[in-house]
Order: sequence, then structure tokens, then C-alpha cells
Amino acid sequence: MSDFRVQVDSLVSSDGTGAVSAGQGLNLNGNSLSIPTNVNITGIATIGFITATSAVTGILTSSTFKGDGSQITGTPTFTTSKIIAYKYILSDPPLRS
Repeated sequence: MSDFRVQVDSLVSSDGTGAVSAGQGLNLNGNSLSIPTNVNITGIATIGFITATSAVTGILTSSTFKGDGSQITGTPTFTTSKIIAYKYILSDPPLRS
């Protein structure tokens, strides 16, 4: 395949007012992608590494999370006594003599 390149400073829709559409997908091979506005992802997105400098809302599933988690909300909280109780409730019964 020959090396085909298009160099542009900006992309606009054909009428100049709407978003650019990539109906068959879009493959960006580069070191980084910066999006200076809100991003709405529907469906499943596979992303190697993402840095969010603002709020992330909705459902976010990841194999790992980094950071202290101090701004994560909506997760259940457990006291030490609840953790011990759950351990006894969910574990095998102790052996008795």
C-alpha cells in the first residue's frame, strides 16, 4: 500500500456547521489525543490509558484505577464491625471439637 497522507489544520462537516462523521470507524495512530470539550461515549470503548482532568459521570469499568479515590461517590461503606460480621457469615463454619 502506498503512503497516502492528508495534512489539514481542521475538519468540518460538508455543510460547515455539524460534526464530522466517521461511519466506518476512525483509527488515530499517534501519541496523544486531546479533546478540549465534553466527550460522550456510548457502548463499549476500549482505551489503553485515559486521564480525566474533570468529572467522570455514568458507569466506568476498568481493570485498574489509580489515585487516592477521595472523589469517588456512590460506593458502599463498611465499618470494621460489618467486615468482621460478613467474614463470619460468608465463611465456612469453624471446626468444633
